[in-house]
Amino acid sequence: MVRLRQEQKSAVLRRLAQGHGFAPVEFTAEKSEKVWFCGCKRTAKPPLCDGSHKKS
Repeated sequence: MVRLRQEQKSAVLRRLAQGHGFAPVEFTAEKSEKVWFCGCKRTAKPPLCDGSHKKS
């Protein structure tokens, strides 16, 4: 497994997002709880899932 520094991770994410109409979103947990991150990009509350994928 390759370990990347934070600035390297950010650069990789920016390159992956180019041309796809979306960009990386920073997330800071305010409390310790389970959350679900959106993988379908339909959510109205990025980066968290709001169940939008179930509506189609």
